[in-house]
Amino acid sequence: MASYVDSNLSKGEEVISRAHVSWLSYLPSIIISAFIFIFGVLGLIGSAVSTNPNSGGSGLPWLMILIAVFIIGKAALTIATTELALTNKRVIAKFGFIRRTTVELRLDKVESIGVNQGILGRLLGYGSVVVRGTGGTGTPIPSIKQPLDFRRVVNNFIEEKDAA
Repeated sequence: MASYVDSNLSKGEEVISRAHVSWLSYLPSIIISAFIFIFGVLGLIGSAVSTNPNSGGSGLPWLMILIAVFIIGKAALTIATTELALTNKRVIAKFGFIRRTTVELRLDKVESIGVNQGILGRLLGYGSVVVRGTGGTGTPIPSIKQPLDFRRVVNNFIEEKDAA
């Protein structure tokens, strides 16, 4: 299955650069999920080796494992369904799976590309890229790996295109 960006290129349009979502932006969720999963597995092991014949297995360990898998799955789905690309004509962004949000902005209408990074984002190299068009509000694309590099590539491409 082709990506959203690739399937929506117009005639003569080429992808110049792509940005990807950083797994590190989900590090806190992954760590919490790992602990929940471990405690769930330990609960299953504990109930399996229990010497008390009247101790019916509790559903809590299975619930903990299910919650951990859900959290990891949600992060993986977000990473797999977020796209950000610069083409020779537009900046294209898509995020979401069931509820999809897309931003397609012609390069001559790009007013600014902003970057929002918290402390953890600066340390681990991820942040939100905010694309602003003329007269419009900015749309943040969250958890992008190396957002400053993407902004630099877009700005350099626009300046080179204007100079030509």
